[in-house]
Amino acid sequence: MCLIVFRTNNFCFTDVLVLTIRQTQKPADNVLLFNFPLTVRFRGKSGQSDQTIKVKEKEETFYFPLDSAPEIVRLDPNLTLLAKTTFNVPTPMLYKQLVNRDDMVGRLIAVAQLENKQDKESVAKLKEALNHDSFYGVRLEAGRALLSIHTDEALDALLASTDQADARVRREVVAALAGFYRESAYDSAVRTLGREKNPDIQAAAIRGLGGYAKPEAHETLLKFLNSESYRNVLASAAIGAMRSQDDPAYIGPMLDVLGRREGDFAGRDYAQGLGAVAYLARNEEKKDGVREFLIGRVNDSRKTVQLAAINALGTLDDPRAISVLETFASASRKSPERTAAEQSLAELRTARKPVDDFKNLRQEVMDLEKANRELRKDLDDLKKRVGARDARKSGTK
Repeated sequence: MCLIVFRTNNFCFTDVLVLTIRQTQKPADNVLLFNFPLTVRFRGKSGQSDQTIKVKEKEETFYFPLDSAPEIVRLDPNLTLLAKTTFNVPTPMLYKQLVNRDDMVGRLIAVAQLENKQDKESVAKLKEALNHDSFYGVRLEAGRALLSIHTDEALDALLASTDQADARVRREVVAALAGFYRESAYDSAVRTLGREKNPDIQAAAIRGLGGYAKPEAHETLLKFLNSESYRNVLASAAIGAMRSQDDPAYIGPMLDVLGRREGDFAGRDYAQGLGAVAYLARNEEKKDGVREFLIGRVNDSRKTVQLAAINALGTLDDPRAISVLETFASASRKSPERTAAEQSLAELRTARKPVDDFKNLRQEVMDLEKANRELRKDLDDLKKRVGARDARKSGTK
């Protein structure tokens, strides 16, 4: 695919509209300039019209005579060109494009460009699209754009948009609110958990609690850790939030649930649970329980779980797991277990404390001195035997 960037040099609404088009690929023996027709659509108060131009140069300027200033200018409106394009138009045109009911793709493009603006009017336009656009995909993108803008006004727009009939959009709004660290966002997540019945949306709200290290959040996460849901989606969300809080107090409850209800988790979620418990225990002095729990799963029949257990032993940072990992590091070079084991071993060796390195070095020196003493002793014994043999030979003569 060729990257083609479209830019407007200038808009002159009295007689003509000026448009400069530039192909940005670097021509070479195997990369040529493209020669193709391009449709430009103009929409304004007087209606809609399409004009086709021929693009064949590295950069060229085109002039379009118009009766009045267009409200919307769209390049390749029917998506016939196999290319990545960039065409930034003035903000007022984006606002018009955002509400053009006849052009769903144009509305998505407008949302993507408004995501880069933080003024109050743009936030208000995105809020309007989030709540009233006819296509759920545009509403989804509007929610994501407001999260990306990340201003107080964007947060207020999301808080005012939680009542969505489409569950997909409702989940997106809850997930976007989870991206803000505000008391109002926390309160919204709690309200969602109190009234929402859709487990996917509940899970998004649960993950949003991860940033709040308050007692009530702690209790809520423990509650959902022990809850029952389809494929343990709520418990998995709670584990993810617990990991983000990095609180070792969750280690015991997490081990309990992962041990008792292993079969209730999807393989991928259970694998993430193993990584989470190892992460929480990585700085603990006593790691025996977590280490043995993980070792008990390094031969799991589910490849995802097996690899997660091997990787988690590296995350745990417990040197006593090295001997187990070395058995997998001797497997076939192309096996995923060997790759995971080698990575975990590298983590363990890289993470060794300087004091441990000093102890290891001192032990190596002591072992070397012992070996030297034994070697000298053997050499002395050999000299004595040779001397005794030579003496016997001399006596015989």
